[in-house]
Amino acid sequence: MSVTINCQCGKTYQLKDEFAGRDVECPNCGTVNRAERTVAQPQSDAVYGASAVAGSAASLALGPGPSVGASGAIFGLMGAIVVFLHRHRKAYHLRDGRIGFVVAAWAAYTFFLGAVSPMVDNGAHLGGLVGGALAVLATRPRAALSPTRAS
Repeated sequence: MSVTINCQCGKTYQLKDEFAGRDVECPNCGTVNRAERTVAQPQSDAVYGASAVAGSAASLALGPGPSVGASGAIFGLMGAIVVFLHRHRKAYHLRDGRIGFVVAAWAAYTFFLGAVSPMVDNGAHLGGLVGGALAVLATRPRAALSPTRAS
């Protein structure tokens, strides 16, 4: 048995049954899960909310009209992850520091796709990215970790 997850980028993933009912937004990049592991839940919710508001505001300011979706908030989590991991790089040595680069590259790729597709609201993406990056500056790590490299 498996659970089907439809990623926002259009890809479909099949996950094992034990993932059923869990908060898995995007198995492709895992942004929601990583943010919740490194930042306490109320702080993570605040970053998500600030990203959503910033994405909506940028969408209204930069776009031809209102749009729908959670992509601005999800981009905010990506921006938050990059800033958070860079800011606390001495405490978090995840995969030799490549997670921030991979998330930034994925965001750049998605911006490119948005530039060539008229149905994608890059204003919301940009606003959410900046909003999340700024909002995470007010957070603290959940726990102090000793500097060790993950295998």
